[in-house]
Amino acid sequence: MKHKISDHIRKQLRDGNYETTHHAEKEREEEDISLKDIKNALINGQVVENYPHDPRGKSCLICGLSLDNKPIHVVCGYEEGFPIRIITTYRPQKPKWISSTERANVNE
Repeated sequence: MKHKISDHIRKQLRDGNYETTHHAEKEREEEDISLKDIKNALINGQVVENYPHDPRGKSCLICGLSLDNKPIHVVCGYEEGFPIRIITTYRPQKPKWISSTERANVNE
């Protein structure tokens, strides 16, 4: 399932069928992440978390590398029949993330 989502996202990006939200634009500027970094992460990254029942539509969290090989996270929507929607992007870091793909347990 995760692999299929990734393939769909990659194809949409390669076809130029995507959009970024205002929130994603704001976050990428604050985190100094370029659109090329986001595309690289989405095309070469992996799905870390899948949100198929998100009330705003199916989405997932992808971890990939920026062009300077630093990990970044991208949350994107992937509803069939609609452009890929880049919802937000950020650099994973402590205390929320143990590693770039492992979320910290906030209950401990």
